[in-house]
Amino acid sequence: YMPPVEPYYPAAAKSRDEQGLTRLRCTLEVTGRLTGCIVHSSSGFPDLDQAAFRIAEEALYEPQRLDGTPVAIAAILPVRWVLAE
Repeated sequence: YMPPVEPYYPAAAKSRDEQGLTRLRCTLEVTGRLTGCIVHSSSGFPDLDQAAFRIAEEALYEPQRLDGTPVAIAAILPVRWVLAE
C-alpha cells in the first residue's frame, strides 16, 4: 500500500508548479521492512525526490515470497507527483 501523494507534496514545490516522477530503488527485506533506498531516477526536483523517501517509509509492504518462503528483493518504487487542476 502506497499512501496518497497529496499530504507529502512539499509546499515550495507546489508554489513552483513542480511535477514529475521519482523512482526509488529500495531493498524489501524478508520481514517486509524497506531498507537502503536511493533515487533511481529523479523527478528533476530535489524537494519532490526527498518527499518520495517519506512516502516510501510510510507505505506498507508484504514480503516477496518464493515457493512460500519470504525473500529479500530489490524493487523500484515509483512516486508520481501531479498537481490537481
